[in-house]
Amino acid sequence: MRRAVLLGLGVFLACSGKRDAARDDQIAQREHALDEKQRELDRKLAEIATRPLDAGSGSRDVPAEKGVPLDKRVLGATPHPFGPLESVKPGMSRDDMIAAVPGVVRDGDKLSVPSGIERVGIEIAFDDTGHLATVTYTLPGGVESLLSGAWGEPNAGAVGWLDKRRRWRADLYQEAADSAVLALTAVTPFGDLLGKGPDGLAEKRALLGATLDQLRAAFPGRVHEPREDDPLGLAMPIATDVCGSPTTLELELSPAGKVARAKLVQCYDTDEARRAALAAMEQRWGRATPTRTADDRLVFGWQLPGRRLEAHDGEDGWEIAITAR
Repeated sequence: MRRAVLLGLGVFLACSGKRDAARDDQIAQREHALDEKQRELDRKLAEIATRPLDAGSGSRDVPAEKGVPLDKRVLGATPHPFGPLESVKPGMSRDDMIAAVPGVVRDGDKLSVPSGIERVGIEIAFDDTGHLATVTYTLPGGVESLLSGAWGEPNAGAVGWLDKRRRWRADLYQEAADSAVLALTAVTPFGDLLGKGPDGLAEKRALLGATLDQLRAAFPGRVHEPREDDPLGLAMPIATDVCGSPTTLELELSPAGKVARAKLVQCYDTDEARRAALAAMEQRWGRATPTRTADDRLVFGWQLPGRRLEAHDGEDGWEIAITAR
């Protein structure tokens, strides 16, 4: 699904040249969901990589951001938006941000603000519902050791830091010796997406059996309209405690125009995160019943009131099929 937010997805680019033709359809759906974020990251990385060394890596409107040095005092003890964004919280709306951050400037759907930190620029992006998604810092090169000294060794993804309590995730992307991008993303715990709703999710309204018009009324601003190459779905968090990439929720319509099947896909960064996601499912739905399919694929199943849930470890992470019993 398209979301106008910035997330660095270097692994995605690295793998793009090695796709198996038999998986083209599945990979194409994933590409379509992430292409806007990848293009934005490519643009920003290319921009900072071509700047001369003495030009700094400031924001687009401030060629060389002047201010205090970037150090542990500025960064703080945990990953979170720093500088003028210290008061920012996950889930804030665009209007909340404009009111809370002095000097913020709106640029289309995004916001920017002078950082007050030497050679550091800031850009703020929002998700499809207008709530904070990612704060992107352009930084001088060679900052990984500084970040590790402030926040500890990376504990998420390739070079990432996760603070589950404050619900922030930071991912560092090093493009050149003199420049880097740090993305601070608001995190939703995966367990918070699951629950005792009619479909085994946190959603209180039933998805299965709903028409497209009923979905629009029940989930305003979250319905991703079906297109020729893009399925019907609901907007979901762009990052969780187990993965820095978006969660997706696709909905399949029956010939009668009602949702017959839901597919929740939850990626994970590491094997530990994979196990944590399964543990969250069992915490919400009870102990799973493991079975094997005809092609010898391990599936974890749950029987809930009126619903059958099946989860298997697929190409993009945990793929959870929700159908009626």
